[in-house]
Parts: sequence; C-alpha cells; structure tokens
Amino acid sequence: MWKNVIKAKYAIDELGWWSKKSSNSHGVGYWNSILTSLKHFKSLVHFEVKNGSRVLFWHDVCGDRPLKTLFSDLFRMARLKYVTVQEVVSWNGDISHWNLTFVRNLNDWEEDSICNLLPVLAGKEVLSQGKDEIVWPLNSKGSFSVKSFYSTHFDAWMVMILLLSPFGSLKLSQKCVSLRGQPP
Repeated sequence: MWKNVIKAKYAIDELGWWSKKSSNSHGVGYWNSILTSLKHFKSLVHFEVKNGSRVLFWHDVCGDRPLKTLFSDLFRMARLKYVTVQEVVSWNGDISHWNLTFVRNLNDWEEDSICNLLPVLAGKEVLSQGKDEIVWPLNSKGSFSVKSFYSTHFDAWMVMILLLSPFGSLKLSQKCVSLRGQPP
C-alpha cells in the first residue's frame, strides 16, 4: 500500500526504482528528509539483473562500483550513456550478445579497456525474461530492514528520519530513541 501512496504523491523515476524529490512547498518535509539518505542507501544495494529493462548499463552497480567508474574512458566514448542493460543486449536464440556503440572507433591504446570489459560482461547473466530486482546485501533474505541499515553505522538520527512517515510522525519508543545510548 505505501508504495502506491508514494507513487501517487511523489511520482517515481523512469525505471521505477526511486521516488522523485517533491517540488511542492507544503507537506513534504519528512519525505525530503528521507530522500537525503537515498545516496547512502543506493551505495549499499545491488541489482539482480533479469531482463535488464530497469537497470542502467553504465550507471548501476557492477560489483562494488558502476561500469562508468571502472571503465571511464569507454564511458566517455559511449554513444548512449543512459542505456538500460536490455537495450545493449541482443539475443540469438538462448545466447545473449553485448552491443556497445561508441562515438568513434577505438584507438590501439583503448583496446585494452575493451579487453578488460569483456570478461566482466561475460560473468554477467542476463535473462530474456523476468523482472530486475534490488537486493539488500545486509540481510540474509535480501530484504531491507531498518536494523540492517543502522548496522552500516549510519547516523542514528538518519535512522529515526527513516522511521518517520511522510504523512505524520511515528511515535518512537525510548529504546529506539537511545540507539546510541544518548537521549535526543
């Protein structure tokens, strides 16, 4: 239910993972506070690519860093910088092929980067069907919990902000308030 409420009130990005920051001036303070921790949250999750329709090829995490960081020289030359995995994979029966396009032909010294990228891509399985998923690696079930988020040593006050609803505050128990043994 909450997902539908947030989608209706704040809208979501083009790929459907993250809500947008509200530009309204009234009644969005809690939500904008929650979104301040989104960058930290994104740095902790990884994607389980199925059909690749909701995962950006260059930007979403591949291991512990995005491909645009690991292969910055290739990213600068990429014709399409905001392309999904699905858009750069083609299928011949059950076999997938990577189709990367660049704004120019590669020079000799740039071919090493392609040679280093290919084994990384060979280790990534893309399925022709299925929905991409976000995996929370700090929980054995892969699902998010505030407790596991706090275990990243994130500021206790940010955890409390996460506990607040965008439509009103949640009453916090004394145990929750003193997560670090300090009163608010």
